[in-house]
Amino acid sequence: MKPSRTLKTSLSAALLCVTITAIADDLTTVDGKLYKDVTAVNTNYLPTVIVTYKEGRAGLKLTNLPAAFRSKFGLPEPPAPPTNQPSSNQPAAINQLLAWYGQSDIHTEKSVDWSPTNDAAHLNYTMVIRVSTMGFELTAYKAWDSGKGADYKREFSYDASTTFRHGQEALASRVFGKFLEWESVAAKTNAEAFEKPITSIPDSDSILGPMTRSFKFKWNPDAYLRSDSDDTRGWLMDSHPVTSIFHKAEVLGFQDLLKTLPQLKEELLAKLQNKDAQKNLFR
Repeated sequence: MKPSRTLKTSLSAALLCVTITAIADDLTTVDGKLYKDVTAVNTNYLPTVIVTYKEGRAGLKLTNLPAAFRSKFGLPEPPAPPTNQPSSNQPAAINQLLAWYGQSDIHTEKSVDWSPTNDAAHLNYTMVIRVSTMGFELTAYKAWDSGKGADYKREFSYDASTTFRHGQEALASRVFGKFLEWESVAAKTNAEAFEKPITSIPDSDSILGPMTRSFKFKWNPDAYLRSDSDDTRGWLMDSHPVTSIFHKAEVLGFQDLLKTLPQLKEELLAKLQNKDAQKNLFR
């Protein structure tokens, strides 16, 4: 009798996940942190190793494990540190670790502000990056000053947002960079109105089913929103999940926020691991 599809899937999953169990033993990492009663070591996310210990689970880099511990569990030598690698590169391992936690309401975020050089309009923009286990979202808000004296207040309104899965950082950076390149050329050459595709990718996350996600550049020399604003003649159009439109200042803000993504992922993973440790205090 042939094994069922469910059995085949279970066997495949078991083969992909390598977990080494052992008698409870303490582990002191290279940086001096103590993990008491380590009972299992999961090597499915190398070069990060997941250890199960008294207070929960933790993801530890091979470089932070002492040689005796690596030898005891048959772990490989840590890879040699890369040379001339940009600090903004994010190891794929942390993306796997975040995905391993699945859906979670825990997140990290950061924001940047932009204001026009002429303050007469009192209109500003706030760009926010929000990082979850499933990916990251970039959102632009309009902010403006209302009233004077005792009646003064800062007001906000949602403008537009775009989302990416973890691992699509290079895509986002490439799209933003190409938009700014074309915007600069169009502005310097006083280009006539035109629209041009930047790139497109399969969009498996669409609520309407598999579709194509497209990024386009649109230029209209007559499309000034305000005479005091930085150039708003060029627009980035993203078709996912419905068409969102961003102007130059918002794209510049998104570019800055992408640089914070590696640190925000580290902070998110630390929050998730801390939550696991807290839950395991109440067994």
